[in-house]
Amino acid sequence: MRSLVFLCLLSACAHSNPGSSRELIQNYRQSGNYAQAFETAKAGVCEHPSDILWVGEYAQAWSDLNHPGSIDALVATCPLSNISKVYLRALAHASLKEFSIAKTQFKSLLSGLEKASLSEQDKAEVYYRAGLVSVLAQDFPAALRSLAIASVSMPLRVDIRLAQAQAELSLKHYSKAAQSLFSILVLNPNTSSLVKARRLLQKGWALAEGPLPSDIQVVLQNYLSSLERGQPNSDALRQLISLSEEHSHSRVFTVAGMVALRLGAQKNAHQLLVKASELNLFSPDPLRILGTSYAASNQWVKAFEPLKEAAKRNPFDPAVLSILAKVALHLNENDVAAEQYKLLVILEPQRSLHLLHLARAQRKLEKYAIARKVIKAGIELELTIPLVLEWAVIEAEHYQACTDPGVKSDAKAGVQEAVSQLLELSPKHPAAKALLASLE
Repeated sequence: MRSLVFLCLLSACAHSNPGSSRELIQNYRQSGNYAQAFETAKAGVCEHPSDILWVGEYAQAWSDLNHPGSIDALVATCPLSNISKVYLRALAHASLKEFSIAKTQFKSLLSGLEKASLSEQDKAEVYYRAGLVSVLAQDFPAALRSLAIASVSMPLRVDIRLAQAQAELSLKHYSKAAQSLFSILVLNPNTSSLVKARRLLQKGWALAEGPLPSDIQVVLQNYLSSLERGQPNSDALRQLISLSEEHSHSRVFTVAGMVALRLGAQKNAHQLLVKASELNLFSPDPLRILGTSYAASNQWVKAFEPLKEAAKRNPFDPAVLSILAKVALHLNENDVAAEQYKLLVILEPQRSLHLLHLARAQRKLEKYAIARKVIKAGIELELTIPLVLEWAVIEAEHYQACTDPGVKSDAKAGVQEAVSQLLELSPKHPAAKALLASLE
């Protein structure tokens, strides 16, 4: 059976730009052809004996095959550089869960002359792997020390920040863990990284919340089931409020708040859900529930602050960001709306609608250059009438607002180009004539 621990330790380096041979290894691995992946990795590491990324692929392939042969035989396969030998031994011992030996190997590698000969990229990689070994060994302070150095060397690596968050959560440093996770949003994370970040964030909420007695968990689940069936009554709310007096726990107050909402007791619901949010300063759930309830009944002012705080606690939730942006637009909080759409573009980059809304919010803020750049990105993604029409409106408003002759000339040309494209998509579009008339 393959080593799941080592699979976590040596997952493919998403931060690098692998050549075709390393891509081939990934293809073999994904198809379950681990023997061929191992042979390909062996050939690659012998061809590139000083490349520690190839060493990592080789060690991973060895782990996938459940460690065929001894570590000495593995290292002796081909004439590796001294650094590669030490690094391979460290990874191999980690795969065998011999963490103390692996940590000694990493310490040797990262001391003195060996460390000095590493490039910044290789140094970051080695410190990162050393940090992961410390995580697996449950030496979280040591993990954070290694990962901090790796992050300084390669500040744009998402995987390092995710590992830092994992170590910080294990030490119950919830605020620091959350900040490490939030920081990846400016680094263009891929879907896999976003999934990992969400999973770690949810783990943090649960840890911060603290345990509940099992019998109380059963009671709460019964109330939630009655909510799903649409059967709660005023007795249920009284019982939950009584339960909250005995168990001052975020989850108890949250369920009580949900029942109050279903019964239309909005004032009670507000108090209960705010209290739940105060008992767990990391979970967005109580404020998300409260804010979305207000938004559903068009109570924009009441919805704004709960949703804003819920989005702050969990900026990885597209549904909350979308609702907050809608509420913000109703309240003319265009800067808040723009921030949510920026995040939505990161979370769901293939949705041109987010780019349309972001461009529109930037236009309302009179940030025309940014709005133009955003809308053109949307048009490149998907050529639609709403996107092209927004482009024309951006240029027309910019034309009316600016005084610089050169900028005004560019905006005029932009209107004409956008309207021309609009008419190609919709030959009789009613807005075309008005847009061109705005230039007169």
